[in-house]
Amino acid sequence: MQQSLFLKGLEIYVSLGCSEEEKAQKQMVKIDLELVFGKNFTASDTDNLEQTICYYTLRNDIQKFCDNISCNLIEYLAKQIYQFICDKHPTISIKYLKLIKSPPVSQIESAAFVIRFCAQ
Repeated sequence: MQQSLFLKGLEIYVSLGCSEEEKAQKQMVKIDLELVFGKNFTASDTDNLEQTICYYTLRNDIQKFCDNISCNLIEYLAKQIYQFICDKHPTISIKYLKLIKSPPVSQIESAAFVIRFCAQ
């Protein structure tokens, strides 16, 4: 049995963009995640908060990580966040990560980059 947790719309403020002016004003991006728990995951059986991941803590950890980086591309930022989560939570796999931003182009509502884990 595979057990996953879906998180949608984690709001993170980042220094992101192709110009220094765009990076100077932190902008909100949203992250959608599917986290897959390992075989030893027991929170669904025990109802024990200590045996799962705290959404609030995860969101704050990602924010602290993003406070220390500045990126040109959402593609690069998504990969950095992906790697950060994998390093911080080695017992959890990321099956899906989607990073969404609202670009400063009036004719485009949003831009997104997706990383999917594909088992081979």
